[in-house]
Amino acid sequence: MTDSEIAGKLGCTVEFVGATRRRLEVAENKFCANKADEAGRLVERTLTALWREGLTDQRIADRLGCARSTVFRIRTKLGLARVPRTCTSKVDDDELRRLHAAGKTDAQMAEVFGVKLSTIRPRRAKLGLVRNRAADGARRPGPQAFTEAEMRVAHSEGLTDQELSERLHATTTVVGHWRREYGLPVNRALPEVELSEATAPEEMPTDTAQRAMLIRAARHAFALTPQDPRLLPMLEPLVAEEMRRAAP
Repeated sequence: MTDSEIAGKLGCTVEFVGATRRRLEVAENKFCANKADEAGRLVERTLTALWREGLTDQRIADRLGCARSTVFRIRTKLGLARVPRTCTSKVDDDELRRLHAAGKTDAQMAEVFGVKLSTIRPRRAKLGLVRNRAADGARRPGPQAFTEAEMRVAHSEGLTDQELSERLHATTTVVGHWRREYGLPVNRALPEVELSEATAPEEMPTDTAQRAMLIRAARHAFALTPQDPRLLPMLEPLVAEEMRRAAP
């Protein structure tokens, strides 16, 4: 090897190689065009053989111990097309369909395949499969400590995210995330209800007190099923009073 080649191999300057070589009393190797051409042809033949095996530029570079840009330059010079990278996925489409038909959620399928949840979601969507929800009573993977059924029952009572967080013992961020996951709208806070809870009925004006009582009764009533026999008796006295007051 010449001083320049030795410097490139050792990662030092040509001057340092020359000074060290002279100190060791070693003769300088002169550049030989024939040897360089022969080495270049050997690299080209090796690169072509690896290219025919279907190796990418990076894998060829790893095999030859050079940079990928060097492989690209030589391959382009030889007129060889680029070998595309092949991505081997751990997710089998047929197995994913089978698991989805069995009712598995995205998180459960990700655990089966040993991949991240972000890998399952786009693959499932690409196959045209809707997301399976966890069955009521089954704990969903995540930071919350409540079930979907518990969330839906509390939400049906008209509770806001803040009230849901107190009921379900979770943060408002967690409650908001899973409310959106379950497709539930936002329940807005009602000033009258907040006033009724903070002030005794005898201390409030009559109209405000009756309005707050009606709203609170409606909240509890609509938390029940429509067939529940307690629904009508709960609302009837307050609705009748409101109708009498509204009559001319």
